[in-house]
Amino acid sequence: MNNIKLSVITTLIVTALLAVGLYLFYTSSSNKFSCSANTTYLFEKTDREKEAVLTSEMRFHFEDDGKGYNLIMGNLLIDGNNYTINRKVQFNYTHNKTNNYVLSTTQVSLENNDNLPKALGERYLYRFSTEQNESTHLVIILMNSGKRLFSSGTLPYFLCE
Repeated sequence: MNNIKLSVITTLIVTALLAVGLYLFYTSSSNKFSCSANTTYLFEKTDREKEAVLTSEMRFHFEDDGKGYNLIMGNLLIDGNNYTINRKVQFNYTHNKTNNYVLSTTQVSLENNDNLPKALGERYLYRFSTEQNESTHLVIILMNSGKRLFSSGTLPYFLCE
């Protein structure tokens, strides 16, 4: 009788440990995450360009199925004109083990108050945020603090938490 109880208890413990191990493996390989970043960028004048200040709040959401979205809310002040940015950029993405991500836009939805002209969006945001079928390359590094460092050859670095 004691041997049967011991066998049942041992089986339950081994089953529970296996389930916990599988769960931990799955969650550690999961690529699902969300984060937000508040950014302010100053674009200094060159020969004929106007100085510009871009202030934005961005929210990124990545799903395990290779899809995600980026909400961008903010404004661009250039030459005394203040443009509102309020859009949702949906994308598909791929990534590799070295934290390289390729995001390809599937849809850009502008809210009614988003009045940023496309040409200025392409100049001060990036084409990925202005039109469908554009892509961007990012390196996204998970830091010990839990924040993520976003970087790219065409974007300034920013922390997303």
